[in-house]
Amino acid sequence: MKFFAISTALCLLPGLHALTINTPSGVTECEPQLLEWSNGTAPYYIAILPGSTTDEDPLKSFDTTSATSLTWTVDIISGTSITLRAKDSTGTIAYSDAVTIQSGSDSSCVSSSTGVSASYGTTDSSSTATAYVQ
Repeated sequence: MKFFAISTALCLLPGLHALTINTPSGVTECEPQLLEWSNGTAPYYIAILPGSTTDEDPLKSFDTTSATSLTWTVDIISGTSITLRAKDSTGTIAYSDAVTIQSGSDSSCVSSSTGVSASYGTTDSSSTATAYVQ
């Protein structure tokens, strides 16, 4: 009977283990930025959206991953407001708060037509993938 009561209580708390994506701080043009998400069900689909909108096409999409983090070299021009979107294999979607990209000491990585390098990783493994600007 105790098991049933605990199982029922857990089912009533669906948001307890919901997919989340962290809002990064200090996002700077042409510098590496760690993007992290948690919970949800792999694989994950990570994208960068313009401004604080959630219904526009992404500025950038990364390759599908089973990792819970990636390091992205910020190749979007400073002054641009972005929101991160994480989607898991069940269709659950999470958004970060909007952040504005700060100017860095170098802007040579900013281009609308080049590939983007991102390193994916968890605490036990990592791989490298390339995403392309859409």
